[in-house]
Amino acid sequence: MIYQNTLNSSLKGLFISALLLLLTACSNENVIIKEIKDMYGQHIVFPQNYVVIYDNNTQDIKQKIENKKKIVVYIDYSLPCSDCYLDTFKNMEKELSEFTDDKDLFLIVMSNFPLDDDIREKCKNSSLNMSIIYYDSNDFSTINKLDDKHAKNKTFMVDKSNNIIAVGEFFNSPQLKQFYRKAIIQN
Repeated sequence: MIYQNTLNSSLKGLFISALLLLLTACSNENVIIKEIKDMYGQHIVFPQNYVVIYDNNTQDIKQKIENKKKIVVYIDYSLPCSDCYLDTFKNMEKELSEFTDDKDLFLIVMSNFPLDDDIREKCKNSSLNMSIIYYDSNDFSTINKLDDKHAKNKTFMVDKSNNIIAVGEFFNSPQLKQFYRKAIIQN
């Protein structure tokens, strides 16, 4: 237990240091840093009323939600371009494949937009190695206080207990990608 607390403490320090370096040029720097600090350690709740849109993985989705370290990407109606975010997911997978062969690391959470067969078909044709779940209401966002967060802070890594251990989109950010790498490697 002492080892785990020390590990979490050193990861947190490393994470905040990396983010400070990344955000020095950002005009919303103070707001984003405050969001990240507020989110770090937050417990993420996955309400049971989700629908599985796509799952190209071997692990049971419920098992993944409850007992696995994972990268969660939350998308709501404010991101209208499904092709754009599917390409983004592919890029995220590609970048992570450089240092892990875990094909079951991502969980995409979508909510509050019309779910149609077109979205399901695009997911199926995308060859993604991730799970995508859908909520037809704002339950996930409201319970986890994500409604007012910047889009870049709606990507985060949670530990096996669903507590946030990293916040931010890591693609196109070598420092944040390195932090995610260390967090993934360390159990």
